[in-house]
Amino acid sequence: LPRKEIKLTNLQNRLQDNQAFILYSSVGTSNLILLLIKNDTVLSRKLDVKQFILNAAPFYKENKNSKTEKNNDFGKEFREVVSAYREQLISPQSIKDRSIVVKNIPQKPKQDYIIPLAQELYKFLLKPVEKELFGINDITIIPQGVLGYLPFETLVNINGQYLIEKADIHYSQSVNVLN
Repeated sequence: LPRKEIKLTNLQNRLQDNQAFILYSSVGTSNLILLLIKNDTVLSRKLDVKQFILNAAPFYKENKNSKTEKNNDFGKEFREVVSAYREQLISPQSIKDRSIVVKNIPQKPKQDYIIPLAQELYKFLLKPVEKELFGINDITIIPQGVLGYLPFETLVNINGQYLIEKADIHYSQSVNVLN
């Protein structure tokens, strides 16, 4: 199939003042590009996967060894971090440690090990555009690769607030679907 040209202005025209698209794209094994599209702004940020891995390693590995630095496969490490985070969210141990659900209102998890990793993921994936997201309460995430398996709603900012508490989160697997 031929690729369809997408004009950013077409995407921007679809957005209200309170809406944004966030697109992630891999660049090699050590960088991600974050593209934030609002009705009046388009921003890009280069995200350093290697630095994220070094920051997040204590929260998903038993011991922080130099395996990553020797292999330089930060893409693989990043996939492991996301997988470890998902496992912590869905594993019986993490469910056992959570607060009970009262009247269908989920309580924040009590366990100490999942929140720091959720915060590291937030710092890496959203903090670079956090100021630009002020006033945005409807976000569509367009992930690539393993990010398609990451529940962004569960990411936690430095104040302990889940992303879902700040904005409605939607997903699209392609910008073409939005155009």
